[in-house]
Amino acid sequence: MSLLLNVPPAQVELAKAKGAKWNDIDQSWYLPAEDFDRLVEIDAWIPQQHPCIILPDPVTVLYASGNCWKCDHTNQFIALAAGYFYEKDHNERDELTWMLQDFFAVFEQVTDISDHLQAFLRNKFPFYKYAWSEIAGKYLWLNHCSICQARQEDNQLFDTSNGIFHPTSQTAADLLQLHRFHFKYNPVINADYEIGEHARLINEYSSRIG
Repeated sequence: MSLLLNVPPAQVELAKAKGAKWNDIDQSWYLPAEDFDRLVEIDAWIPQQHPCIILPDPVTVLYASGNCWKCDHTNQFIALAAGYFYEKDHNERDELTWMLQDFFAVFEQVTDISDHLQAFLRNKFPFYKYAWSEIAGKYLWLNHCSICQARQEDNQLFDTSNGIFHPTSQTAADLLQLHRFHFKYNPVINADYEIGEHARLINEYSSRIG
């Protein structure tokens, strides 16, 4: 895996000095995975406007079955997940850095997704769409009902008491599936996540496919 970069011609030599490599086949710049300790140095060339999370390979998609709040139709819903990931944040010295987060997480409130992951999601999961969230007051990637097209807000799917992506028991986690998909380049997203018992249950008891 490697991370796609957007390097302007005037900055090619600087990018090369900071670890960027050129792919003749794709005609693109990238940072090899073995050089991810240099993410801070090449941060300015990551194409996404607000990247905060770099997903690993393979990309994990959490599947769940649930009913639409509006028409009660049974749908398949998804959420992005990862067994580990890189996150951009401030360290204890208030310096902006990319940190390896070595734990399982399920992502919600997703506002940005890199282009190649967007294309995959639109083709594979057409019900997962970028739409205005009335509750969050901003655009998010949200699940939609396949029949009535109603938005299924994250606050419902991730509700701490009965949300399908927030299981409170092994029985509930057993109903979920973790599917893995391989990508040539690491996807980048901007999202939130919550560390808790639900994540442990999903990681431990959900079935793994792919």
